This record gives sequence, structure tokens and C-alpha cells, in this order.
Amino acid sequence: MQMNQKTKNKDSVSNTQLKYFDSYALSVWVSASIAILGVFSGGLASFFTAEIKGSFPFLHLGNWNRFLDPHSYGPISYESAIFWVMVITFFFLVFWRDRAVARKNVYEQRRLENAYAEVGDQIESYTQLLRTTA
Repeated sequence: MQMNQKTKNKDSVSNTQLKYFDSYALSVWVSASIAILGVFSGGLASFFTAEIKGSFPFLHLGNWNRFLDPHSYGPISYESAIFWVMVITFFFLVFWRDRAVARKNVYEQRRLENAYAEVGDQIESYTQLLRTTA
């Protein structure tokens, strides 16, 4: 029993921290950042297609036998590096916002269920009150 209480307290601390960061994830600025980052990374990909195509993941398509050869990579393309950082950041922000929205939906659904149960209890007590006074 005492172990469950410790686990519950530990979970409540992490849930409190998550709720704190969820307020940022649900802000309009994060949504705007996700949209702008998606547009810029797509624009960067359209301008620097050859550089991105010649970068790491696409460089070895069909030629995987030289994958571990250190001389098969060449110099780093800054355009492709910026593109991949933007794409990874984009997916991280989308995932973070999606999880925050899911937690918010679960919270609101529980709140609605509690309010529904409370209304049912109030109707029942009002009905009992009317029966006793009549």
C-alpha cells in the first residue's frame, strides 16, 4: 500500500511537469512554428534537392556495400545538414503537440464524465427532495 502511494506521488509529479509543458505545446506560437518550419524545410528541400539527395540517407541507396567505408561520405553539405535538423525539429514539435492534445482530450473527457455523474447525482437528490416534501 505504501509503495503504491510513492508511485502515485511520483506519477503526479511527472504529470504536473507534463501539464506545465503542455500549456506551451498547446499555444498558438508552437502551432505557428510548426507550420513555418514545415514550409521552410519543404522550400529548402526544393531548392537544394541535389545536395540533400547526395547526403547521408540517400547516398547509399542501391550501394549499401560501402556503407561503413569512411571515405564514401565526402564533405558535409551544410544545406542538407540544415534540412535534416529542420525536419527532425519539425517532427519533434509535431509529436510534442500531438501528445499534449491527446492528454488534454483525456483530461477534458474525464472532466465531462465527472460533471455528468455530478448532474445525475443532483437530479437524484432533487427527485428525493420532491418526494419527501410532497
